[in-house]
Amino acid sequence: MLKDLEVKESKIGKRGVFAKKGFRQGELILKTVPGTIIHKDEFRCVPYSERWNYYDEDHYYFMSDPEFYINHSCDPNVFLKDFMLRAMKPIKKGEEICYDYSLDGIDKWKMKCNCGSKICRKLIDGRYFKLPKKLQKKYLPYLPAWFRKAFRKELEKLR
Repeated sequence: MLKDLEVKESKIGKRGVFAKKGFRQGELILKTVPGTIIHKDEFRCVPYSERWNYYDEDHYYFMSDPEFYINHSCDPNVFLKDFMLRAMKPIKKGEEICYDYSLDGIDKWKMKCNCGSKICRKLIDGRYFKLPKKLQKKYLPYLPAWFRKAFRKELEKLR
């Protein structure tokens, strides 16, 4: 799987992950391997790094390469569910691999978006439930098990 991806310069971020072959919708692109896992209480005590990602609602894990270099897009072509990165839609050889950083987000943070897509939200809020309702509904099938379990009641209201 790693042979099918490459990290190189990106128009979205400094570096990004690119497909070295085409991928079909739903195809497994990468099995991510969580690094160090820490509880959210410990998270406040560790030095800041953008490499931390959600393990579940109470824990974070340290992202390894190439996962760390996957940039955000408001029109993502992949989703990360239960540590499996899969194509959300067909991906062409040479295309940048991008996911929506808000898809399973629970922390309050904001960032300016550089994705350049036609549906760019311009300002990204790190919380899934701050996404437009239509987008929340679209993303329901892509949510990881821990998120669906932790926010079952809130998600039921979207159906």
